[in-house]
Amino acid sequence: MKVLVASDSHGDREALAAMLRKEPTVRTVIFLGDGAAEAQALQTDNPACTWIIVNGNCDIRTDEPTLRLVTLGGAKLYLTHGHGERVKSSLLTLTYSALQEECTAALYGHTHVPRTDYRDGVLLFNPGSLATSRTYGVLDIENGVVRSRIETL
Repeated sequence: MKVLVASDSHGDREALAAMLRKEPTVRTVIFLGDGAAEAQALQTDNPACTWIIVNGNCDIRTDEPTLRLVTLGGAKLYLTHGHGERVKSSLLTLTYSALQEECTAALYGHTHVPRTDYRDGVLLFNPGSLATSRTYGVLDIENGVVRSRIETL
C-alpha cells in the first residue's frame, strides 16, 4: 500500500494539488496539519482518494482532531502535527506517545524539516513542509512494515 504524507502547506493549495498530480496512482493521503482547510477542499475535489487529516496549531477553522490513530496495511500509525508533543524541542514525547499506543510509526509535521528517525523500534517520520521545503513523504506499507521516503515537488 502506497500512502502520501504531507504537512504545513500554509495556504498553498496548489502545492497539495501538485503533489497529487505527481503521484496519480495513490489513493490514500495523510495530511498532518497547518493547511487542513486546503486538504479538506482537495478531499472534496478528489473523492477517489481517502484523506486522513489532523489539525495543526494554525488550523482554527476546521473540525479535524489533533491526533489520530489509524491502521493501514497492518501498521498502526500515530498521526499528529507535533506541536502538542513539542517536536521542535525533542522527539521524546512523540516517541513515548507512539510506544504507549503500540504504534509502528509516528508521523508529524510542525518543524518544516523533513526527517526520518527510528527510536525504540518506532519510525518517526516528518515529510517536511509543502510550503517551505517543498517536500512530502511516501510510505510503502506491507504486512505491518513501513518504509518511508521524502520526495520533492
